[in-house]
Amino acid sequence: MGIANGLITAIGKDLPIENADKILDAKDGLVIPGGIDVHTHLDMPFGGTTSADDFESGTRAAAFGGTTTLIDSRFNIKASLYATHSIRG
Repeated sequence: MGIANGLITAIGKDLPIENADKILDAKDGLVIPGGIDVHTHLDMPFGGTTSADDFESGTRAAAFGGTTTLIDSRFNIKASLYATHSIRG
């Protein structure tokens, strides 16, 4: 795989290496795209407090872990109030 300026520029076998700045041997590993987390709760109010991660810290943590895309779950006030009422009777 050829990478230039942080972008994949070539994929294939036996790519030329004479102009490479760095060569990483991935023959015993996997080269995969970033992960997608479809259920996050960033900066979510809950029980008088908020979740541990806000959007800045949560997306940074995701990127460091290899997750490149996330979908934040919305907090549905109406459904939560209904569920609380139903549980309490």
